[in-house]
Amino acid sequence: MSALDIALQAHCSTTLVRKKLKASKTPQQIIDEGQAWLAGEEARRKKRESNPALEGEALESFHAAQTRKERALADLRELEHRTKLGQLADVNEINLWVSGMLIRFRDILLRIPTELSERLAAETDQGNVRRLLDDEIRRALAELQEFHV
Repeated sequence: MSALDIALQAHCSTTLVRKKLKASKTPQQIIDEGQAWLAGEEARRKKRESNPALEGEALESFHAAQTRKERALADLRELEHRTKLGQLADVNEINLWVSGMLIRFRDILLRIPTELSERLAAETDQGNVRRLLDDEIRRALAELQEFHV
Protein backbone atom coordinates (compact mmCIF):
# COMPACT_ATOMS: atom_id res chain seq x y z
CA MET A 1 0.00 0.00 0.00
CA SER A 2 1.47 3.36 -1.03
CA ALA A 3 1.65 6.51 1.10
CA LEU A 4 -0.91 8.09 -1.22
CA ASP A 5 -3.38 5.21 -0.69
CA ILE A 6 -2.95 5.44 3.09
CA ALA A 7 -3.35 9.25 2.99
CA LEU A 8 -6.59 8.99 1.02
CA GLN A 9 -8.07 6.49 3.47
CA ALA A 10 -6.80 8.39 6.54
CA HIS A 11 -7.92 11.77 5.16
CA CYS A 12 -4.51 13.36 5.70
CA SER A 13 -1.46 14.39 3.69
CA THR A 14 1.17 12.05 2.31
CA THR A 15 3.78 13.98 4.29
CA LEU A 16 1.98 13.12 7.53
CA VAL A 17 1.70 9.49 6.44
CA ARG A 18 5.45 9.31 5.75
CA LYS A 19 6.23 10.86 9.18
CA LYS A 20 3.98 8.34 10.91
CA LEU A 21 5.50 5.46 8.95
CA LYS A 22 8.97 6.64 10.03
CA ALA A 23 7.65 6.68 13.62
CA SER A 24 6.96 2.92 13.18
CA LYS A 25 3.20 3.16 12.81
CA THR A 26 1.48 0.57 10.67
CA PRO A 27 -0.68 1.65 7.73
CA GLN A 28 -3.79 0.43 9.59
CA GLN A 29 -2.91 2.52 12.68
CA ILE A 30 -2.50 5.61 10.49
CA ILE A 31 -5.85 4.99 8.79
CA ASP A 32 -7.58 4.41 12.17
CA GLU A 33 -6.09 7.62 13.63
CA GLY A 34 -7.14 9.60 10.57
CA GLN A 35 -10.68 8.28 10.71
CA ALA A 36 -10.89 8.96 14.46
CA TRP A 37 -9.73 12.52 13.84
CA LEU A 38 -12.30 12.92 11.07
CA ALA A 39 -15.06 11.59 13.33
CA GLY A 40 -14.04 14.08 16.04
CA GLU A 41 -14.10 16.93 13.53
CA GLU A 42 -17.56 15.86 12.38
CA ALA A 43 -18.81 15.83 16.00
CA ARG A 44 -17.37 19.33 16.59
CA ARG A 45 -19.00 20.57 13.38
CA LYS A 46 -22.39 19.19 14.42
CA LYS A 47 -22.04 20.79 17.84
CA ARG A 48 -21.30 24.16 16.23
CA GLU A 49 -24.25 23.79 13.87
CA SER A 50 -26.63 22.89 16.72
CA ASN A 51 -25.50 25.95 18.70
CA PRO A 52 -24.82 28.92 16.37
CA ALA A 53 -23.49 30.98 19.26
CA LEU A 54 -20.45 28.69 19.45
CA GLU A 55 -19.52 29.06 15.79
CA GLY A 56 -17.75 32.40 15.99
CA GLU A 57 -16.92 32.16 19.70
CA ALA A 58 -13.27 31.18 19.39
CA LEU A 59 -12.52 33.83 16.77
CA GLU A 60 -14.51 36.44 18.65
CA SER A 61 -12.77 35.82 21.95
CA PHE A 62 -9.39 35.78 20.21
CA HIS A 63 -10.26 39.04 18.48
CA ALA A 64 -11.44 40.55 21.77
CA ALA A 65 -8.23 39.42 23.47
CA GLN A 66 -6.13 40.95 20.69
CA THR A 67 -8.07 44.20 20.97
CA ARG A 68 -7.59 44.30 24.75
CA LYS A 69 -3.89 43.59 24.33
CA GLU A 70 -3.42 46.36 21.78
CA ARG A 71 -5.33 48.85 23.92
CA ALA A 72 -3.32 47.92 27.01
CA LEU A 73 -0.05 48.32 25.13
CA ALA A 74 -1.16 51.68 23.76
CA ASP A 75 -2.20 52.83 27.23
CA LEU A 76 1.12 51.68 28.67
CA ARG A 77 3.10 53.52 26.03
CA GLU A 78 1.04 56.65 26.59
CA LEU A 79 1.69 56.47 30.34
CA GLU A 80 5.42 56.01 29.74
CA HIS A 81 5.44 58.98 27.37
CA ARG A 82 3.53 61.23 29.78
CA THR A 83 5.85 60.18 32.62
CA LYS A 84 8.89 61.12 30.54
CA LEU A 85 7.31 64.50 29.79
CA GLY A 86 6.79 65.07 33.51
CA GLN A 87 3.01 65.09 33.23
CA LEU A 88 2.58 62.14 35.60
CA ALA A 89 3.99 61.55 39.07
CA ASP A 90 4.60 58.35 40.99
CA VAL A 91 1.89 57.66 43.58
CA ASN A 92 4.52 56.70 46.16
CA GLU A 93 6.28 60.04 45.72
CA ILE A 94 2.98 61.89 46.15
CA ASN A 95 2.14 59.88 49.27
CA LEU A 96 5.56 60.67 50.72
CA TRP A 97 5.15 64.38 49.97
CA VAL A 98 1.65 64.56 51.49
CA SER A 99 2.75 62.57 54.54
CA GLY A 100 5.64 64.95 55.07
CA MET A 101 3.32 67.93 54.73
CA LEU A 102 0.86 66.53 57.27
CA ILE A 103 3.60 65.69 59.76
CA ARG A 104 5.04 69.19 59.43
CA PHE A 105 1.57 70.71 59.86
CA ARG A 106 0.96 68.63 62.98
CA ASP A 107 4.33 69.62 64.46
CA ILE A 108 3.72 73.33 63.81
CA LEU A 109 0.29 73.23 65.45
CA LEU A 110 1.52 71.20 68.45
CA ARG A 111 4.32 73.65 69.24
CA ILE A 112 1.92 76.63 69.54
CA PRO A 113 0.78 75.81 73.10
CA THR A 114 4.38 75.24 74.24
CA GLU A 115 5.58 78.52 72.77
CA LEU A 116 2.64 80.62 73.97
CA SER A 117 1.73 79.09 77.33
CA GLU A 118 3.99 81.29 79.51
CA ARG A 119 3.22 84.49 77.59
CA LEU A 120 -0.53 83.82 77.66
CA ALA A 121 -0.49 82.95 81.38
CA ALA A 122 1.06 86.34 82.18
CA GLU A 123 -1.32 88.26 79.88
CA THR A 124 -4.46 89.76 81.40
CA ASP A 125 -5.73 91.68 78.40
CA GLN A 126 -7.96 89.53 76.15
CA GLY A 127 -7.07 91.67 73.15
CA ASN A 128 -3.39 90.86 73.61
CA VAL A 129 -4.20 87.12 74.10
CA ARG A 130 -6.19 87.15 70.87
CA ARG A 131 -3.38 89.03 69.05
CA LEU A 132 -0.69 86.60 70.31
CA LEU A 133 -2.76 83.57 69.22
CA ASP A 134 -3.58 85.17 65.88
CA ASP A 135 0.10 86.04 65.24
CA GLU A 136 1.24 82.52 66.10
CA ILE A 137 -1.43 80.86 63.94
CA ARG A 138 -0.55 83.16 61.02
CA ARG A 139 3.15 82.35 61.48
CA ALA A 140 2.28 78.63 61.39
CA LEU A 141 0.20 79.11 58.25
CA ALA A 142 3.03 81.11 56.65
CA GLU A 143 5.38 78.17 57.29
CA LEU A 144 2.91 75.88 55.61
CA GLN A 145 2.89 78.10 52.51
CA GLU A 146 6.03 76.30 51.31
CA PHE A 147 3.85 73.29 50.56
CA HIS A 148 1.73 75.27 48.12
CA VAL A 149 2.26 73.89 44.64
